[in-house]
Amino acid sequence: MALVPSVREGSDDPPFDRTSERHDLQLITGSDGGARDDIFALLQPYFKVKDQDDTYAYIRKKYPEYLDASMAFLSTCRSDKDTEELGAALESDSCPGFPCTDGDTRDLLRWLHTFEPTYRFSLIDFDRSLIRHMAETLSTACSEGASVVARSMLRHNRGGSALWPQDVSQLLPHGLEKSLRGFAQRSKETVDIRFQDTLLLWAGIISVCGPTIATPPWEFFPELPLHAGTLVIKQIRERQTTLGAPVDHGVERRWASTFLVLVEFCGGIEDLCRWKPAFVEQFARTAFQTTHEGSHSVRFAGMLFACDIIVKNLPLFLEGTTIFRHEHIDFFHTMFVRFGAIFYRYRSPIDTISCHPDIMENYALLNTSQGDPLIGAWACFADFVEVQYCCAPDCSETCATLQQPFRRCGGCGVPRYCSRECQRRAWKHAASPHRQFCASLRVLMEKTGMTRRGRAMTQDDCMTFLDNCKADEAFAHMAQDCSPHMVQMLKKPGGDS
Repeated sequence: MALVPSVREGSDDPPFDRTSERHDLQLITGSDGGARDDIFALLQPYFKVKDQDDTYAYIRKKYPEYLDASMAFLSTCRSDKDTEELGAALESDSCPGFPCTDGDTRDLLRWLHTFEPTYRFSLIDFDRSLIRHMAETLSTACSEGASVVARSMLRHNRGGSALWPQDVSQLLPHGLEKSLRGFAQRSKETVDIRFQDTLLLWAGIISVCGPTIATPPWEFFPELPLHAGTLVIKQIRERQTTLGAPVDHGVERRWASTFLVLVEFCGGIEDLCRWKPAFVEQFARTAFQTTHEGSHSVRFAGMLFACDIIVKNLPLFLEGTTIFRHEHIDFFHTMFVRFGAIFYRYRSPIDTISCHPDIMENYALLNTSQGDPLIGAWACFADFVEVQYCCAPDCSETCATLQQPFRRCGGCGVPRYCSRECQRRAWKHAASPHRQFCASLRVLMEKTGMTRRGRAMTQDDCMTFLDNCKADEAFAHMAQDCSPHMVQMLKKPGGDS
């Protein structure tokens, strides 16, 4: 069977027991235990995996061809006949259509069908298992917030062992449109149970492929933000109905994991906003029509609604729970306030939503940045943290298109360039030569604490930057002078400003 990995011998074995093909098969199909009667993972409450033992890094290194096969399987558009034939094959021990000549492989396939003795494994289960597996794989790859392709090349190519994925085509094996249609088809089949897995998969696809997506993702799966909003509503209602009563530990883990998935999904959309801002509107404006006593009305239930209802109800998750702590609530509050402010910018003109005051304050800050050069300068620095394209004028190359990381300027450490030629051209550019601003940018980076590039900038970072600039008039002038230059360097690939 094309998706069943075989363990290779060699010195690159991981520092933990992963020598069993059976275990690798179980990882792919959602059975995480080591015994025949272990519970099928997809029948348990949702829990976002913490990859503390580098399991997914090991799989990305050792089995890239099977990850390719998994993405190809999930992104294939199927007819009703295809679905019927695949389902019949998967429910059969013999699995016709797959090469099962040796006894070990046949035993693995039988295990696939029998590891949950009381459950009949179906094609939809297999789809859901692969969605879960690939969602967690991409989430692990995206965990540091930068381009997957660039980061993989940066970390591992020096040793000749780049981790999967190394190219966007590995996520879109049938081309952009056909692959997204295939993912949408699989997603629509799995919206009723553990939609968190599907949401996490789309978060990874959007984060990795954002610069190359020429067609809005919601064109293939317009219900995606609506299902995300529904997931939030169900969780908030569940929390409200359990107030004052003991809550199972697994339920709390599911709540926390769902919030983490939503953070990743919104973060992917935020990245998409940098590349294709016009694509973000649908995520914020998703609506449905309701009828009550003969009158029709439109209700908005997109990601703006989801972020707002989360922020308004987060304090409830501190009452009577053991997993949630104040620092966790503060983190989720900060993230969903930020995302809410971004989505508010793209809300529908007829949307009368009354958002949480913190979202409105953050939205006002975003608007103010267009008129305040200090805030505008900070916003540029924050964008440069995760920039993954060449900052030279008239260059549209990205880390994804060239499949390699771009070095930052050796002087200030701010812009990235795809080549020395582009760096030289930017250095002497007629309209905005980088050599006039490089020294000032270096001073600003060092003296205002903006040298941390390992994470996204927060509201606290903004206030620190503003306080440091306002405490020294020279820094304030530097920021104001450098701001137009940074805006020019932050032009989007393809020439969009």
